[in-house]
Amino acid sequence: MRVAYGDISNPELLRHHGLDRAKVVVSTIDDAFLRGTSNARLIDVVRAINPRARIIVTAHGAEAARELLGRGAFACVAPPSEAASAYASSIREALAAADDEA
Repeated sequence: MRVAYGDISNPELLRHHGLDRAKVVVSTIDDAFLRGTSNARLIDVVRAINPRARIIVTAHGAEAARELLGRGAFACVAPPSEAASAYASSIREALAAADDEA
């Protein structure tokens, strides 16, 4: 697996890193942390350069995730939504372990 880092708002940098040959493009940062661009813009740029690439992006919630999927993302990770079930599971396990010790 080849990983490249750079300014995703710069299409020329993305071309330089071989975006036209990428099978999968992943953005692990939601729009709150991006400056001068967005995951929606990234989807548009990737589609323009490489329409076949599978794009996985990050959203700050379920509504944003639906919008990005509608825009052409292959998948969207929404940490605030997905973290809730992970925390709930961990809390249940911790409570069960505490009850076992009592």
